[in-house]
Amino acid sequence: MRNPIRIDGAELRLVRLPLVTPFTIATGTMYEKVFPLLVLRSQGLEGIAEGVMDPLPDYLDETVAGSMEFLSKVLIPAVVGRSFANPQALQATLTPWRGHRMALAALEMAFWDLWAKSLDLPLRDVLGGQGAAVEVGVSLGIAPLDVTLGRVADHLAQGYRRIKLKVKPGHDLGLLRAVRAEFPLAHLTVDANCCYTLADTALLQRMDDFDLDYIEQPLAWDDIHDHATLQRRL
Repeated sequence: MRNPIRIDGAELRLVRLPLVTPFTIATGTMYEKVFPLLVLRSQGLEGIAEGVMDPLPDYLDETVAGSMEFLSKVLIPAVVGRSFANPQALQATLTPWRGHRMALAALEMAFWDLWAKSLDLPLRDVLGGQGAAVEVGVSLGIAPLDVTLGRVADHLAQGYRRIKLKVKPGHDLGLLRAVRAEFPLAHLTVDANCCYTLADTALLQRMDDFDLDYIEQPLAWDDIHDHATLQRRL
């Protein structure tokens, strides 16, 4: 039986990455990616993970600033200097806290990375994954149609196999019709960022005519009932 992993130290950084291309969705335009980067250290190894929250609560209710504070003042002090037998044992430390799911996930992901490295195994194997390769996808922001068609062509040529298109009311069916006509074999999905309602069911049903793999977040982010209703209608 292997020895538990002792977390000797941790480093939390705020990273700002300017985007090569501004990323526009239904709720606005992003010009840089801002996120916390967490590093856990143990006996010369490093486990690394990033937080997926946004600076403002426009995606979910967590924010970068709030997560940085929660990580630095609560979660990191709770684990540094302690030993854990495995990632499941870490859960007992995370269980008491309410909310902050993305911050908790960042800590857990960093530990999983550290755990895999301590076993000298790919994280894929530790998590039970199969195969040596994963098809890569790309998410494309809202842009004029000719620009989007060019971006889809460029990314498919680069080897991307899945294309996710951001949509919003008035920028949906025409976009899908043009992209599907130009790229009939591409794996397409759409992400609406919560900008439709059940009143748009007929429109969403028409989206499904373009052989989409799925429609992401068409309705309010926390409205499980309406999403279930919509799913039965599609």
